[in-house]
Amino acid sequence: VAQSAEEDTNQQLLSRIADTYARVAEIKKQQQQRQQEPRGQGPTYDDEDVAHAFLDYAIASKRAGRMLDCAKAHIRRMKLTQSNFYTDAVRLLGLEVDTIVDILDFKAGNGLKVEEICQRGMFAADVFANETMEDSTFSEAKNKYCPSDEARDHGRAARKVFDKYQYTLKRCTKYLCTYMDNRGRAISENRIFSASSFFNHRHDAYESLALDGNIGNVSDDGLQMLVLLFLFGLSIPIEVVTGAVDLQEVDVLMKAGLLRQSPARSSDIVAEVQVFPICPADLFADLEEGSKDGKDFTCLFVTDFPLESMRLSRNAVMPIGYDTLELLSLSADGRNSGRILDICCGCGIQGIFAWKASQMGQPRVKSSLTLTDINGRAVYFATANLALNNVLQEAQAHVVCNDLFEGLDKNSKFDCIVSNPPFVAVPAFSTPQLQPALYAVGGGTDGMDLLRRLFASCLSFLACTETSTLLMVTEVPNVEHSCEMVECFLSKEYRDTVEIGITYVEDDVETVDSYSRVRESEAGLGFSRDWTSAMAKDDIYNRALVLISLRHKSEGGNGGGNGLYCFRGDEKDEEENREHAADEEDAFLTRQGVSFVRESLLG
Repeated sequence: VAQSAEEDTNQQLLSRIADTYARVAEIKKQQQQRQQEPRGQGPTYDDEDVAHAFLDYAIASKRAGRMLDCAKAHIRRMKLTQSNFYTDAVRLLGLEVDTIVDILDFKAGNGLKVEEICQRGMFAADVFANETMEDSTFSEAKNKYCPSDEARDHGRAARKVFDKYQYTLKRCTKYLCTYMDNRGRAISENRIFSASSFFNHRHDAYESLALDGNIGNVSDDGLQMLVLLFLFGLSIPIEVVTGAVDLQEVDVLMKAGLLRQSPARSSDIVAEVQVFPICPADLFADLEEGSKDGKDFTCLFVTDFPLESMRLSRNAVMPIGYDTLELLSLSADGRNSGRILDICCGCGIQGIFAWKASQMGQPRVKSSLTLTDINGRAVYFATANLALNNVLQEAQAHVVCNDLFEGLDKNSKFDCIVSNPPFVAVPAFSTPQLQPALYAVGGGTDGMDLLRRLFASCLSFLACTETSTLLMVTEVPNVEHSCEMVECFLSKEYRDTVEIGITYVEDDVETVDSYSRVRESEAGLGFSRDWTSAMAKDDIYNRALVLISLRHKSEGGNGGGNGLYCFRGDEKDEEENREHAADEEDAFLTRQGVSFVRESLLG
């Protein structure tokens, strides 16, 4: 492998793997010595130290394309520490085996395969032709998908299971708060938690339920079981699962492609995907859950868990984090209706939620929903979410696997365009195993590559009405000049006809040095990539997460003009903000923050 490596990154990677393996061997050796020493003497390494070393080795092996070594390292790590069988079996998702086997018995070339794109059960999709649809928004028929009849059946059946146990964010949050309280980390149930936040607290959940190392403190609470499986990502023994959820319902979820036997231990069940519930009431919208107009509004979204599995990171579907929820808060009041387009849709959460909100509390109108993404795995997840949320029964909906606006008819117009595009500034990667997920790498070295292309074309697809709006969450450099930057990206013909609105949080503005340290840490494996000098070449001195709106000016060109709005919060509401804050204290997801954003960008 070393002889065939041409890139410096490969040489660096192989060196790192050798160092990691040596560390594992040394820790194991010292651990054995410790067991022979009198109490209180010898090295202080324990099983947790060895487990961490095996995790480093597993990730390094995956980077080098040595998938068998990666799987074996994960299994050895789990055998060292019982808790890892419950909390980290999701790291082996993607292993495609006919029967659950002991991976340690696998030999090279013995058929260990990784499934990159799930296309079964609820994820089954059909390619359709234009003539099967009215008023098609596509210029060509290729790469266009909708859920198959099989997927719709699985989606309806799975939805019945979640609805039976009232799987809503508010009810799910109570379990998270209970687990954190049990660890001495009291937190208000009024806070907003993202899907990523639930998963990051999976160890809190395990510790709260562990009995002699095994999960034993689980009652016959079916909702609790669904939360443990689909939000925390725990792997749980089959007999424990069926003690809380009917066996037939477990079978429904397995046939839908949502559950499977754990590849780490055949007696356990693990979720294939994360399932996140959300409704407008969760985002401080006026439409309360359970009201007449809001009945059955709660949407469910399947996406990948926020950690590396056996699949290539490049194909991962973006987890639902706080940037996603920030953009959802804008569409939660249902102001937009009719034709909706979601660019860089990922699992489809922005487009489906915006469409669903637009159908609440007003006469039903003929509507359409178009979702686009270049990632084939994301396309199948988006079609699955159309099926899970029964969108096709009420709307003309479809997913297109293409780059941005490619494949759309040039004459197509949309009342609402939403987008959460890749925006992280990252260096180029020449080795596939080292490439981050598509949702993270598309920004280029300054994070703006995709935004330049998106803004250059988007307004030609936005309907020319006063209510038509483009809504986006992204990250921009030099936030003080972001309105001018966006205006420069727009086609010249539109620069004088649109209003640009941008909001950001004062405390969230990061210096280039701070941003670089975070990104280098996320890259892992000891690689040093100089983000600082790369951004300095482009005269970038800070970066900030922002929410953007674009709207056509009213007839005659009169309007408020461009606006850059900085949210600083209000000290008198500080106590309420703490009570109604996101887990990561996202200021945009407080009552005050959501009101500020809606007033600034929607008027």
